[in-house]
Amino acid sequence: MQQYGDRHQNPDPNQWTHFYNDVAVLESRHAFEGDQIDVALALFKVYFGESNNLLDEENWWNSCGGAGILGEYKNYTHNGEAGDELDLVKVHKALNEWLINLAKVGFHLCSDT
Repeated sequence: MQQYGDRHQNPDPNQWTHFYNDVAVLESRHAFEGDQIDVALALFKVYFGESNNLLDEENWWNSCGGAGILGEYKNYTHNGEAGDELDLVKVHKALNEWLINLAKVGFHLCSDT
């Protein structure tokens, strides 16, 4: 959350209103639905910087080095097996939900009220 910067280049991490509102509007217009993550990735880059790699695939899964943002790889495969092929619909849905929840949680954690 420390890398947050709103679309008006406001570096105040307590100012999550723009991100929260953008996500809410896009969610109401069903921009996060379907088998895509382009909207979530683009919005994340706008607010957290082009160089932020948190949503890159190497950060999705749990590993010996730490927790990934989606958890266990096998939970997103077709048969629930670690070596199985990914079900990209599940992955994309989870990433979109993660971004939506980030906006909600960040807004509430960083608001003054």
